Amino acid sequence: MKHELMIVIIVIIVMTGCAKTDTPQKEPELIEYHTGSSGLEMKFLDQSPPEEVWELSKFPISIKIENKGAYDVDDGILYINYDQQTLQLSNNLIELQRPLHGKSQFYPEGERQIIDISADHFKSLQKREKSDKTVISANLCYTYTTEATAELCINPARFTHTEVEQGICDPSKSISLGSQGAPVAVTSIEQHTVPREYGEFGIKFKIDIENVGKGEVRKNTAYYKECNIGISQPLVEKEKGVIQIDEIAFSDYSTSDDAFNKIACRPNEEEIKLEDGKASILCTAILEKERGSYTTPLSVRLSYGYVSSESESVKIKKFE
Repeated sequence: MKHELMIVIIVIIVMTGCAKTDTPQKEPELIEYHTGSSGLEMKFLDQSPPEEVWELSKFPISIKIENKGAYDVDDGILYINYDQQTLQLSNNLIELQRPLHGKSQFYPEGERQIIDISADHFKSLQKREKSDKTVISANLCYTYTTEATAELCINPARFTHTEVEQGICDPSKSISLGSQGAPVAVTSIEQHTVPREYGEFGIKFKIDIENVGKGEVRKNTAYYKECNIGISQPLVEKEKGVIQIDEIAFSDYSTSDDAFNKIACRPNEEEIKLEDGKASILCTAILEKERGSYTTPLSVRLSYGYVSSESESVKIKKFE
């Protein structure tokens, strides 16, 4: 009997093992963090400042700052502008924590910081005044980065007497790009292939850039000027809307000074100025026909200063 029982147990174990099926491992979800059209965003918290306060009273000011983009910020400055004839603030020039992380696998929503300030209304209203209004404005200044990638088509057959090679890309198509997790975006790239002599051909491409955020672009060496009103050198027109071109590259071609194969761009290869929030970079590279046809990533990296502003008004009531 014991022998038969052992046989039954062994059969059950074997059948159970055979019944097991390998559960397929689920691939980890790939999350694209380089989306959206924001860098740092700020907002006054609800009732901070309050809509109404009594004269000669203290009240709080709280501002939430969030990095909604895909890049870390190491140099953020918050400047609070207010009526110094009636108010006194505990602090009106604040350096943000460093770094304030952008969106990533470690900070899926980006990092945030809350700034708390105490305000003191110290001047009595005039006898005939029942109330007054004061405005509290905040400027947020920082530098940011935009990185965009698109598929570039290298096809010398475009200017020969043959058709575009079967199965190879068409370089005449304009490429529209989505958002890149930054307030400045590369919106489109238009490419053309042009003939040259001596076994060479040229690639010309136009890169369209736009300020897609809610703030203003500033030259990255002057971004702080609107967050420190007391500085001796105010912001000038030539520092507004200026974007630095860090690098434009594909294959072994680059705008970098030490690149063996050079990409030449105009107006110039170092910076470009936005007009009405938009600008275009025109670039050219010379290639050899013998390389044949292929596709390759074109990468664009830009850096710039950025300034955004918010304000709240507070009603000052006379204490009677």
